[in-house]
Amino acid sequence: MACVANVWYIRPETRRMGHPAPFPEEIPRRLIKLYTYPNDIVLDPFMGSGTTAVAASRLGRRWIGFDISEKYAGITYNRLESERKKYIDLATILRE
Repeated sequence: MACVANVWYIRPETRRMGHPAPFPEEIPRRLIKLYTYPNDIVLDPFMGSGTTAVAASRLGRRWIGFDISEKYAGITYNRLESERKKYIDLATILRE
């Protein structure tokens, strides 16, 4: 129900992650959850530090992102690689 409330109470992002204006992952997470289904594709034309891509990945959506800065694209790549490793490590632990 929090996704469809008139007012969203979301704490601001405090980590900079190499980008001057990061926003909380909760914003794209709620929007992706409201307007897409698993395996849908989420488009982010201003990718920045990759917050939307991370949220989409965590929700089982595919994503496409663009940014004119190679630096920001690199930040996104590193964040998603870190996410992928978390899931691989968890799968390894669960198999043992």
